[in-house]
Amino acid sequence: MIANIDNKLRAYCGLVLAGTVFVCVNIFSSEALNGVRVDLTERSLFTISDSTKTVIASIDEPILLRLFFSKGVGEVNPDLATHFDRVHGLLKQYVALSDGKIRLELHQPSPYSTDEDRALAYGLRGVATSAAGDPGYFGLAGLNSTDDQAVIPFFALERESFLEFDLTKVVYTLVNPVKKVVGVISTLPVHGRHAPPYGTTPRWPIMGQLDPLFDIRALNAEVRDIPPDVDLLMLVQPTRLTKATLYAIEQFVMRGG
Repeated sequence: MIANIDNKLRAYCGLVLAGTVFVCVNIFSSEALNGVRVDLTERSLFTISDSTKTVIASIDEPILLRLFFSKGVGEVNPDLATHFDRVHGLLKQYVALSDGKIRLELHQPSPYSTDEDRALAYGLRGVATSAAGDPGYFGLAGLNSTDDQAVIPFFALERESFLEFDLTKVVYTLVNPVKKVVGVISTLPVHGRHAPPYGTTPRWPIMGQLDPLFDIRALNAEVRDIPPDVDLLMLVQPTRLTKATLYAIEQFVMRGG
């Protein structure tokens, strides 16, 4: 009889102890892990890169991001509805990291609405959402305090893997409305080349990727002085450069370039 009472008492004490530990762990996690998020998605879809965090940290004036998503777009293409959830989720992460510098608005334009007029004014691209051809929109318009704009006309599924890059490019463009000048010195045809009778060598794709962000300036491989308005200097395969060009590069670096 006494043994049964001891067993019940131990079981009761163990239950109380387990409950106490559970409460303490929850209190600790609530305080110590406040604001900590774990991304358990298959491809870490909501993990923000360090580069994006650096761009967000550089914001010195408020930025307004207007996300447009018509209900009909998701009804016609469920994959776009899923993509919207990712876009919206990432943008909310940007807002959380911005310390109040980014404000996010969600607009759901319908035909002949004020939101549709606004979407068209920003240059967003509409897609048919009905047999009658009623347009729907899924894009982003960003504005800074001086009314500069940066727009993603449509969030195409084909660019899903570049989503963070595209969103961060919008923020970067609004933070840096005046493009920095990038001087490029190369002994390779990075800008393309017209060489009869062999035809034309196309411009390297990386140059096209840099165009929206920078003012690209092609510099002769035998340049004797780097122009004073060049902010950044890119050297691609800088072989067989003359002493004068090497001296010009040295002087550019010496003056803080």
